[in-house]
Amino acid sequence: MLRHEKAQQAEKLAILRREISIGAEAANAGRFSKKSVSDILDEVMLESPKR
Repeated sequence: MLRHEKAQQAEKLAILRREISIGAEAANAGRFSKKSVSDILDEVMLESPKR
């Protein structure tokens, strides 16, 4: 059970890192989102697998 929870946590962190990287690349290119941090977090949480 603990391994499964650690795997889920690692996956969530990987998704968050990927999204942050995408956002940083977009900002460096001068593209900015109108979404709030909360909106983005909600989307990430919806995409991540449920327990």
